[in-house]
Amino acid sequence: MTAAAAPEARAGRMAAPRAAVGSADYLFHLLTVVSQLRDAELDRRLQPLQLNVGRYRALAMIDAFGPCTMSLFASHSPLDRTTLSRTIDHLVRAGWVARSKDSEDRRQVFIDLTPEGAEIFSRARDIVSAHNATLIEGVDDELQAQIIAAELMLAAKLEPRGGQFVDRQSESGASLSKTAIVS
Repeated sequence: MTAAAAPEARAGRMAAPRAAVGSADYLFHLLTVVSQLRDAELDRRLQPLQLNVGRYRALAMIDAFGPCTMSLFASHSPLDRTTLSRTIDHLVRAGWVARSKDSEDRRQVFIDLTPEGAEIFSRARDIVSAHNATLIEGVDDELQAQIIAAELMLAAKLEPRGGQFVDRQSESGASLSKTAIVS
């Protein structure tokens, strides 16, 4: 950092680059930075539970869907199938997720939380929710609603299913609204 750095940068705060303020590029840069910083802090906070953000998100999806096929789970996950399989394998070895086969179609593999998995997920969700509440402190409800609306609009433009991740149903018919999966 040079001696001519802005006072905000010298104080350790992020300052918007002069040329980028208001640009789409800077908006996406900030979305990425915030997500990465939040995930890094959540990894640190979840570590005592032997979880990381990826495993937490997998548990959250399984909790939201209830017992579901691996195919359904994979179709709603942003992870590639290899990473997803490794994540589920880890959760199975930890005793937090159980795999079972359909008695009528042995090719179908179902996954569900074990009682221990439900307990660890509950504890992790409390950690994530508390951290989210701290981060959002000072952002009023109206601004939160505007940010959510903007991000949903962006997601709908990017997601191949046209934003269906926002409100879909599990195989059991339960609605999976944006509030169902805490990430």
